[in-house]
Amino acid sequence: SNEIGIEEEPHPINEVPVPILIMPKGIDATTKALVDVFTNDNINEIGIYGTSSTKVIYNGISPSQIGSNQELIFTNPSLVYPTDGNSITLAGYYPRQSKGTAYTINNNSLEFTLTGEEDLMHAAPINAGNKKTPEAVNLNFTHKLTSVKFNLVNGTENILPDGNISITTDAPNSGSLDLSNGIVTIDQTSTTTFTLSTDINANTMASKETISVNGNLLLFPELAYTFKLKIGDQSYNIQIDTTNSPAWEEGISYLLTITIKKLNTLKSFTKS
Repeated sequence: SNEIGIEEEPHPINEVPVPILIMPKGIDATTKALVDVFTNDNINEIGIYGTSSTKVIYNGISPSQIGSNQELIFTNPSLVYPTDGNSITLAGYYPRQSKGTAYTINNNSLEFTLTGEEDLMHAAPINAGNKKTPEAVNLNFTHKLTSVKFNLVNGTENILPDGNISITTDAPNSGSLDLSNGIVTIDQTSTTTFTLSTDINANTMASKETISVNGNLLLFPELAYTFKLKIGDQSYNIQIDTTNSPAWEEGISYLLTITIKKLNTLKSFTKS
């Protein structure tokens, strides 16, 4: 008789996932911007972008907490190496959203909108190895915006008008961040009014008194900025000393002292 041999298909082996170890050690804190250290309170705002030679592996996954050895812990979903054995490259960005709206990533480009309140940081791509030869990585985050802080001085001998003070500027607010090289591209057609509100009533400022304004404005670097001072509903031009005009460089925090010498309405455009 003829026997027909039947071969059984091999059973797949349950592979143990290999987690990718990330240490977010590097933050350029010299800018004194909003974020100068990662904690469990803000760690879930980090976005991780992972690619292999063939495809995108992770498109904005965020950690859930910081482990006991300061490593990032990912739980939903887990951050593990691809099973195909390819090496993976990781880049990072912060934050992953603006006021509850998640940023989008298209072709390595993070598309975002600024409000003047959120920081923007980028960690350059780094090779994390593969499943057989994993490598722990340090993601070094650097600030991509310029930070502007303010002092206010009543430079007059007079009592200023009644009303809370705010500082405004009209500037582009949309752009993209190339996650592969950290280059920021500004959408020059997008313009909004950035406002830094204060709880300082101008009427309470004593003559020659200097007050530090809480908070700052986070804006695109390397643009020409003009600012206005609002007292209540009335706006006034602010003249920046042209001999000491800021360059508005990326990753730099500037402190501008606004000395109120004379208040003229915007209708006249005279010295202010």
